[in-house]
Amino acid sequence: AARRWVAEDMLAINLRCNANAQDWRAGQHVQLYWSQQGARLSRSYSLTAVHANGRIELAIKRQPGGKLSGLLLDELRPGVRVELSQASGELIWPEQAQGVLLLAAGSGITPLLGLLRAALAQGYQAPVTLLHYVRQQGQQAFQRELEHLQRRYPNLQVRWLLTGEAADGTAKSGRFNSLQVDEIACEGLLACGPHGFVEQTRQWWHSST
Repeated sequence: AARRWVAEDMLAINLRCNANAQDWRAGQHVQLYWSQQGARLSRSYSLTAVHANGRIELAIKRQPGGKLSGLLLDELRPGVRVELSQASGELIWPEQAQGVLLLAAGSGITPLLGLLRAALAQGYQAPVTLLHYVRQQGQQAFQRELEHLQRRYPNLQVRWLLTGEAADGTAKSGRFNSLQVDEIACEGLLACGPHGFVEQTRQWWHSST
């Protein structure tokens, strides 16, 4: 139904689903299928938003050498039909936690953004800190929206960290390390990104609790 760029290498697409999309929620993921030149291509994408009117949002990051992501970013236009699997996934917001830390690397921001949007809209008021690690400027996905959410919700703080180049005034440099998070008061942690990143954050969490 619509498309918009949310970073230099990430496109958000809005899809109008049929009645088979029941009880989906932000943070889950779906398998997207699209047939091109006789080949049925597929890839899993997180639900960054689920609207009451039957529309959903997916965010697609360009993957070097990826067949489907490049086609979707360059050729998918409103009016085109794609096929989706049923949504699945057990990632949920820790509603009872008195403070939540969100750690995202690259496209790992997509499921966390969906959960964050929903939690804030539903009145979650404890402190929330989001750290998003990207390689370079221009990959800070949904930056304008996150800055707007910070202004609207005083319990939210967002930080960007660049892992592949020197930082400027809107971000700091450095890969994940405990010094960045040890002083953040939180009872809940959600982390999403490459396996090595998630494992590193898991080890930190277990050692600090």
